[in-house]
Amino acid sequence: MFATFRNLRFMVHEKKLFFGLWLVAMAIMLVFSAMCGSAHAKDLTLISIGDSLTEGAGDDQWEGGVTVGYPGRVATKLTGSGHTVQKHNLGAAGYTIGDMITPYEGPGQLDQSLNLIQEAVANGRQPVTMIWAGSNDLWAVYEDKCTAASPPACAASDVQEFAGSLETILSQLSSTQTILLVALLDDHSKRPVVADPSYPAHSEITPDELPLLSDQTRSYNDEIQRLAQQYGATVVDTWNTQIFEGPPTISEDGDHPNTQGYDQLAHIWYQALVSALDGAPPGDPGDLPQTIQSYEILTPSTGVHEVPRGDYQRIYGTVGEDTITMKSGGRADLRNMINANQITFEEASSGFSVSRSGGVVSLSRADTGTLLRIPATQTRQTIRFSDRTYYLVIKNARVMLGNQQITLEDRSISP
Repeated sequence: MFATFRNLRFMVHEKKLFFGLWLVAMAIMLVFSAMCGSAHAKDLTLISIGDSLTEGAGDDQWEGGVTVGYPGRVATKLTGSGHTVQKHNLGAAGYTIGDMITPYEGPGQLDQSLNLIQEAVANGRQPVTMIWAGSNDLWAVYEDKCTAASPPACAASDVQEFAGSLETILSQLSSTQTILLVALLDDHSKRPVVADPSYPAHSEITPDELPLLSDQTRSYNDEIQRLAQQYGATVVDTWNTQIFEGPPTISEDGDHPNTQGYDQLAHIWYQALVSALDGAPPGDPGDLPQTIQSYEILTPSTGVHEVPRGDYQRIYGTVGEDTITMKSGGRADLRNMINANQITFEEASSGFSVSRSGGVVSLSRADTGTLLRIPATQTRQTIRFSDRTYYLVIKNARVMLGNQQITLEDRSISP
């Protein structure tokens, strides 16, 4: 009995020692992660060009006599990530994309941007140029140029005019050393300022023209995406958002975001900029890291953990159910994931292949570089793609993803 008690004391001591060593290891990982993050810090010059959305109309936050808007918030986020930032918000209310090139008076936003980029490079800073234009052009289509009775050529001509101006801007900026981002436009037909007849602005746009306005927005966005790909710009997705559709994110004018709306817009821009700062364009996995860059320890209060493009994380799970979102180009190696976890990919399953080494399953996509390594267990884990959902589980001594048995050979995921 005495020997048993001594053994018990030894076991307790051993567990305490193991727990202490585990805490030390976790602390080292966190320090290493912080060091990795700071190694990527840069001196940035942040240039924003556009209309009232870039200027910050509707925002209740002010700094130095001007509204903060999404550019100011993005700058704050970058500073919090260890970068040094000089910001220049050139956005001006009422500007069309043509006005950004040739305004009524003074230098255009394009020329000012080129000068700021040249100055930044001369001082060893990395210039970043954020472009968001076309809102006032869209309003003008069915206020001044076309009607519901106009032939399709009227709207098509406007799209060509918009695309020509955007190409002028992108072609000149892409010849410099700036990092380029260009945003899509939201569906203007859903903004309360035209969707709700009680608003006086844009009253020239009739209800039967709203579907045409929506189609025109899509046509603008098609050109934005085409030209962004041509000139190496990162596309910022402000189309798939409800920020502009009403409370609690739209201001009293029914047209511009309020403070809450700009908070959300800044998050969208910041996520796109973080990917752009990686140095690899979307869809090009060439510059993605091949080794672990950061260590993440999840806790019960973590919520949804996101793996961004350009980061290769080793993630330690909790004893509960963990939820992880994999961004395109994100990479993760999961450890201690033993429960009914949920993993969400923002890409379709059709581009992925799957294999295993022992019980560790690898899900990878060659064209974007997305990679996930996850241990399979006898507890069913949910793997969600944008097109379908699978369950990962060890069943009858076989590692299964849905109805597909995973082997040592890399194979496409079965539909």
